[in-house]
Amino acid sequence: SPAPTIGSLLTAPCTPVSNPVGIPLSILFALLVYFLSQYSVMGNSNESILLYLLHQTNLAFHETGHIIFGIFGRVISILGGSLGQLMIPLLVSGHFWYQRGAAGFAFGSFWFFENFLDVAHYMADARALILPLIGGLGPEAHDWRNLFMEWGVLRHDTQIASWVNTLGWIGMLWTWLWLIRRWISDRKKT
Repeated sequence: SPAPTIGSLLTAPCTPVSNPVGIPLSILFALLVYFLSQYSVMGNSNESILLYLLHQTNLAFHETGHIIFGIFGRVISILGGSLGQLMIPLLVSGHFWYQRGAAGFAFGSFWFFENFLDVAHYMADARALILPLIGGLGPEAHDWRNLFMEWGVLRHDTQIASWVNTLGWIGMLWTWLWLIRRWISDRKKT
């Protein structure tokens, strides 16, 4: 069959969100919202195991992003870490959107926006340099310090981080509400 067009992807119905999928996914989102509001995803010793696993997954994609984007030059290589950790959940979300899987789309989208919090935390550390870097590297290896210095905006690190953090929270909450709306709508149709 022919590949769907953009128009058909925007209007085609999605797979219904069933109770066995909608309930656990909504509970997962609720737990993540709670834990993310209480703890940093960047290594707080009191963090939940859920945040620890999430951060380690994001970190793996972050480090892989440096390698993948490294072929495009120094600045893109540095930015590649954050691009990598954003790109993977975005690809997951895009895949499920293309397949018309509402729950998978919500999962990927929530994960994508959660990464904004992770990136914002790293951005906010550009001048403070408190976060431990992989391998015990020094400040010369701090991605966002180097990027903000390159772009001449280092003194605005916390302001930029605040905007990115806010976008992440808005995106996560929008995604969760979208999932609940779909789930309720799909229950009314059955």
